[in-house]
Amino acid sequence: YQRRVRGGIGLTNPNCDILYVMDARPRANALGNQVKGSGFENTQLYTNINVSFLDIDNIHVMRDCFYKLSELCQVGASDTEFSNVVNQWMSHIKLILLGATQIVHKLDVLSASVLIHCSDGWDRTTQLSSLSQLLLDPYFRTFRGFEVLLEKEWLNFGHKFNDRCGHLFDSPESEESPVFLQFVECVWQLTQMFPTAFEFNENLLICMLDNVHSNLFGTFLCNNLREREKFNLKANTCSFWLYIRSQGDLYINKSYDRDERVLMPYISLQNLRFWRGYYYRHNPLLQPN
Repeated sequence: YQRRVRGGIGLTNPNCDILYVMDARPRANALGNQVKGSGFENTQLYTNINVSFLDIDNIHVMRDCFYKLSELCQVGASDTEFSNVVNQWMSHIKLILLGATQIVHKLDVLSASVLIHCSDGWDRTTQLSSLSQLLLDPYFRTFRGFEVLLEKEWLNFGHKFNDRCGHLFDSPESEESPVFLQFVECVWQLTQMFPTAFEFNENLLICMLDNVHSNLFGTFLCNNLREREKFNLKANTCSFWLYIRSQGDLYINKSYDRDERVLMPYISLQNLRFWRGYYYRHNPLLQPN
């Protein structure tokens, strides 16, 4: 059945009969999942499929790297140690952005159909899908469009905010991971590359990351839409989006000039910046000007 569905997706596109499958995992991880009964698409079973592995590491690797980075940003370290950890973190950010640009290239330039997936579908898949849409569609780069994108891809699609952010006392630490933070940092990187293309600014991104963990709003609570509806969070809690809209111009990019073009950034470590405004803000000795 899955072979018929995947093959049919490619055949429905009159511009390109190849279905590009973008597997977010490293190839070695996908092979390892095969041992557990999962795995990935076997191209020999399809006539019109192309599989690419994007080499984005799993939640456990990301969590360990983030813990190291957070600690060094607070207590300091030697230049060599700090540089090594930052380079590891930025390499992860690079691969996520690089994967999104590859997807955009296939959709926009090749007019091809693309299927994105990882191990489960609510972490790396959501990162890649969201960033791709942000690059493709100028609506999602507006204030309102960004809200719609997050509601659609992260909240309604089922990113496990409770587990990944450790909202509950009994949340297993092994399930925590900075998946959403990495997405937001990728968005920040894009705002630095295209400073007039986004209607919102850095203040919004930092405020959102803070309130993902503050539990002041019901917007980012629970693991999926079903749980939020079960607890009737829309009626019983405040909305983060309503709060943001009430703050006037604090979160608006005053240099915004809507650009209808597809954004195609050049992704390399040399072209990425360390997000000092976020990581250094609680260290008085390292705060940016």
